[in-house]
Amino acid sequence: MTLDALSEALYTWLQNQQQECFVYHSAAALRAQLALGLELAAAANLPETHRQAICWALIGRTLGWLSDSNDSQTQGPAVLAHQLAQQNAPPETAQLALRLLREIDQPPRPDDPAAQVLADTVAAELASEQLYLRWAYRRAEWNAARPPRPLTDWYADLHDLVAQTSYYTPEARSRFEAGRQARLTELRRLLGKN
Repeated sequence: MTLDALSEALYTWLQNQQQECFVYHSAAALRAQLALGLELAAAANLPETHRQAICWALIGRTLGWLSDSNDSQTQGPAVLAHQLAQQNAPPETAQLALRLLREIDQPPRPDDPAAQVLADTVAAELASEQLYLRWAYRRAEWNAARPPRPLTDWYADLHDLVAQTSYYTPEARSRFEAGRQARLTELRRLLGKN
């Protein structure tokens, strides 16, 4: 399964804009996330327009971080909307992508399979054995822009995020739930929790 032409164009543009200080929110990390999003969308039998919108929303999320790490939630939709207009994206798919991106931090509705797939794609890393390495990159990015925080604060935040995460699609639950539970156990040990 491959990206549509517009996603490839946006990805290439983003890769050329990438700031060297960003590793966690990078074009390379995004490429793997896009592939996963397409896999989960296919497993959920989503139509092509929904698959494209999910890819565009994932790209917009990274565009927001590369534009302004302090205000990525506002910048992502703005930059994505501009890029989609520049590329003459189909309006209906572009509107879906922008809605998905604006709602990315909210739990998806039961009748919104595209938002469910997007949420599962973003949350998949919380089940990964690479989780701590990825969050080390995120800490470095944070510390470059803001005052440093103690490592235990990061572990506590990560524990809360993993504990509050749900997977919404059957495919994501079967692939990631066991890993999520393993990461939660490790974080409890690191924090000295029972």
